[in-house]
Amino acid sequence: MLTPEGAKRALETFKVQGEADELEQRLHNEPAEIAAIGLAFLQGTRDGFREANVDAEHQRLQLRCSIDSLDAGARARLLQALFPPIAKAVEASWEMQCSINRDERLTQTDVQQS
Repeated sequence: MLTPEGAKRALETFKVQGEADELEQRLHNEPAEIAAIGLAFLQGTRDGFREANVDAEHQRLQLRCSIDSLDAGARARLLQALFPPIAKAVEASWEMQCSINRDERLTQTDVQQS
């Protein structure tokens, strides 16, 4: 049976050395708003999923959620910095998910009004 420790060891074999540093550099080359959002995502992958400092964790989560406030061009730049080879596919997936969420909200509103 696979243990959490065994899973971590197995995943380490796929880790690309220096990739996080390259990603951080790409983000620092972007405008401040885009860089801040991208770095909030990167911090979670480097330091684990939760920040011990509650205020810092709250700020990081707010930054991550602010991706919704980016216009299409800024979001495309962010995704290009985060996922260079697959940025267009990630953007398409993002748009599809937003569309699904909008449709669900509209359906729920229709049901509530009935």
